[in-house]
Amino acid sequence: MSYTSHLLDSLLSEIDPLEQSKVDVKMEVAARIAAVMDSKGWSKRDLQKVMGASPAKVRRWLSGTENFTLDLLVHLEAVLGIKLLTKSF
Repeated sequence: MSYTSHLLDSLLSEIDPLEQSKVDVKMEVAARIAAVMDSKGWSKRDLQKVMGASPAKVRRWLSGTENFTLDLLVHLEAVLGIKLLTKSF
């Protein structure tokens, strides 16, 4: 078992902190979208319809693998009635 632990530790040490930050933010946005959808009782199909998006696109948004554009984030904010972007400095 220590071999697996050593291998995992080695792999984790090779992750670029900037890349990890990018993944973390994408996952946070996806989680926030999913939470709001859940609170509204929306399915993926509901989000797809209001956003005019394909099923594959909505899956990417909710999986945390989408590289969200600012336009998309603003559109999601409007549709979901939430803030995804911080607008104060």
